[in-house]
Amino acid sequence: PRMVYFELEFDERDPLYKCCCGVVHVRTGARVLSVLNVLMSALMIIQLFFFPYNWLWSIMEFFYATASVTSSTLMFIATFTFRPRLVIGYLVTQFTIMVFYVLLFATCMVSIVFPDSVGKFIVVHMFQMTFLEDQLSGLNEQTAKSEVILLCFSFSCFLFITIMWVVFLLRVSFQCYNYLLDVRDARQGVSRLPPLRLEADTRGVFLVGLEH
Repeated sequence: PRMVYFELEFDERDPLYKCCCGVVHVRTGARVLSVLNVLMSALMIIQLFFFPYNWLWSIMEFFYATASVTSSTLMFIATFTFRPRLVIGYLVTQFTIMVFYVLLFATCMVSIVFPDSVGKFIVVHMFQMTFLEDQLSGLNEQTAKSEVILLCFSFSCFLFITIMWVVFLLRVSFQCYNYLLDVRDARQGVSRLPPLRLEADTRGVFLVGLEH
């Protein structure tokens, strides 16, 4: 076999394929985020074994961490093999967790408006802060309301930041997905083998593969 070069019909250096304020290529950004997600999810799984808490939340967290590790690994592989389908799992996982966080955020907002009923239930049962139940019962009504509102507001701020982070992950991964689609479309008809790598110079962008 000999090495051959196929010129692609799109510019890989196009700003459409940049992320992080145009500083990083989406393929590099997707790789970095994949590694970070795998590390964070692995730590989450380890934490569940050493510091278990409510069984329902533990199961949900375990399934999310497992799905995150799997989908992140597939996206990392996709950036090397140029197979856009491998990114779909990551998009679905992050979109699902974003919907979950948005629902939690909305619940916290409702809890701030109704601290006596919804707020107390959310803090004690949903967030598993059962140790606060007796403490809140020992306070006067106004002080207990203020405590619940403060806790729900704090959770809301944390959830808002988390939602923004997930939106960023979705944006980068979707850009990477579109980029891989463009690479796939550009190489159709010029190579029957998976590409080894992309090379770019002043003449254009080339797909480097093996010809048998």
